[in-house]
Amino acid sequence: MATDANPTAAYDLAVLMRDCVLARFTAVGLPAPDRAIVTVGQIAWDECPCGQLAVTLVEMFPAETFPTFTLRGSIRCPPGLWIAHYTVEMLRCASGSSGTGTPPTPAALASDALLAVKDAHAVRAGVRCCLEVEGAAARIIQFGVGRQLMVGPQGGCVGSDLDVYIALAGCLCPAI
Repeated sequence: MATDANPTAAYDLAVLMRDCVLARFTAVGLPAPDRAIVTVGQIAWDECPCGQLAVTLVEMFPAETFPTFTLRGSIRCPPGLWIAHYTVEMLRCASGSSGTGTPPTPAALASDALLAVKDAHAVRAGVRCCLEVEGAAARIIQFGVGRQLMVGPQGGCVGSDLDVYIALAGCLCPAI
């Protein structure tokens, strides 16, 4: 999946991660979200009541060493690596106040939290397992699974955002 040989490599990896996470949900018996998307930039919380899995390409940047950004002064020699930074987000409906303003019960909040933690683990495991296979097959150079931030409850949604960094081959300079 080298970037020069495949200009859609970053997108292809996002699709792969989405599919691996969905497979992981099935494998561990979690309900799959009704909406599973691949996008770029910020993720819109459009359909969280049904559940939403979103894999977004946040940024790409050159690097000489993983995963540190490198700004190179030469135009003749591109970077050795391109780092694709993704966020893998899983959202579900969160318990909210009733129409009379009564807050959710402690049991409802605990249930939401437990499902969010199970979802977060399945997302992390699905991504890691998938990328380990890609690395072993030499389709990616290296990957790192970063922090996983629990998000919400906001707008009736609760879940997690997982940062993922994947190193793709850039052009290597010939010896000068």
